Amino acid sequence: MWAATSGALGAGKWPAWTMPEPTAALRQAAAARDLPVEGRDLTGRERLSPGDRVVLLVDLTEDGKVTQWLVDFVVAAPNAEEAALPEARGARVFTSTGRSFDFAGERVIMEVNTVGPVRAAARDAEKEARRAKDQRARLGVNGRFLQIGFARHAEAAARISVRAKVLTAEDRKVTYQISGQEPPPEVVAAMAPVAEKLDLTEADEEAMAGMAPALQEFVGIIARTAGLRDVFAEVVDVPWWSIVSRGGKMPEIGFGRTGERNRVITADEWAEAEGRGMVHAVAFMLTLNGKPALKFELAAVMPEAPETAVAGVIGLVAAPPENDKKALRVRVLATRAASEKSSGEGGGKE
Repeated sequence: MWAATSGALGAGKWPAWTMPEPTAALRQAAAARDLPVEGRDLTGRERLSPGDRVVLLVDLTEDGKVTQWLVDFVVAAPNAEEAALPEARGARVFTSTGRSFDFAGERVIMEVNTVGPVRAAARDAEKEARRAKDQRARLGVNGRFLQIGFARHAEAAARISVRAKVLTAEDRKVTYQISGQEPPPEVVAAMAPVAEKLDLTEADEEAMAGMAPALQEFVGIIARTAGLRDVFAEVVDVPWWSIVSRGGKMPEIGFGRTGERNRVITADEWAEAEGRGMVHAVAFMLTLNGKPALKFELAAVMPEAPETAVAGVIGLVAAPPENDKKALRVRVLATRAASEKSSGEGGGKE
């Protein structure tokens, strides 16, 4: 079960948007695999095509020690077995106003390779590069969910936050909820007067609700990618054995979303935002079985292929809720657009 709610994310220091560069050893590991580490192709289309590629830098800092990985996402043409599968399922999302929204599905195949780890402190860069391992996966993902991204949600949240100035202290006790399950009547009744004051339109809510399938797919890709999953587990403040001890059952997953950190990230805060148009900060607190487990903030732009492969997320900072000595930083290093020959009939804005 998953749900997203509005509200405060609690105390604790958030990692700064000071993004590292790949170490010499990681650059050598990339060169040995012919992976690009700079340059950006953008296409004007949202939909992914076979051949689209995104390379991420993943940087984990703990007690001053830095370890890095590269993650290479390449959109692939489906093989015969994959082509015979049914289309990816869509999603119906409910909000606490009682509205529901349907989002279509489209299966996209991605080949993912996680390269690393590489220690920044290693004295011999060449030797360290040779130590880097490859962890490969081939995933079926929902391309339509990735096309939704997070920027539309952030823009709608910013509009609503301006209207929220009229809310009373009592109104603010009511949380806005987005869920995969229909809300009970008492939740809808409690939200009704607040929604009226906020003048929540159907278009506002559709943009807000779209965040749920986008987040589901984004987190799902991390959870299913060998190597990348393990890196994120390093900063989740709930022991993974506690999940296993529940008989392997998935915990109750929640995502707290707040307007406290709503803003546009400028080049003054993060140099990579230069020339990217509107880069929206979207902050969450992941909870497992009701316990805060990970705070993370996305830098989101409107999805444009190849960056649609990561839902338009061009950067991410994450940390345990109350641990300032550990931080995870992820950013897009390079993108390459599919050639016309490799993309076939893919593409288009739909």
